[in-house]
Amino acid sequence: MGCGRHTLEPLERRASLDSLAALTIMLRLHHEQGNLRAVSDCAQVVFRVLLMLGPRFDDRAIAEQIFKIYVSRVFSLVVLPGKRIALENYDYLTRFRLLSLLADEVRAQSEPQAARRLPTFYALQVLDGKRQQRARLLFTLPVTEVA
Repeated sequence: MGCGRHTLEPLERRASLDSLAALTIMLRLHHEQGNLRAVSDCAQVVFRVLLMLGPRFDDRAIAEQIFKIYVSRVFSLVVLPGKRIALENYDYLTRFRLLSLLADEVRAQSEPQAARRLPTFYALQVLDGKRQQRARLLFTLPVTEVA
């Protein structure tokens, strides 16, 4: 199963519950196969999709619970050389709300025709640093050194 750019980017761009499920399955399969690079790549995209889906989860009052499940059961599988993902104290609610606000701001600054794009387009502009470059660092997957 491939986990390259041509597989991950469309799933990230869609940022739906279906794409989150597919990415989670891919991450777990690559973990079982011992493909650490693919696991790391999938984890990055899962994290970004969770940020983009935050408002949908928040509407149903399940955002924090969903994120905690991903921290304990999915991101805990990711092993990086000499590092680990550090999401124990990550303020998910604040971060996805900030991303949503910045994406709305980017949409408001866009041309009227461009504003018809998928809402995820604007969130990805912020996440990729194409707009709001300083904010990009707020949305990177936090890692810490392992002793």
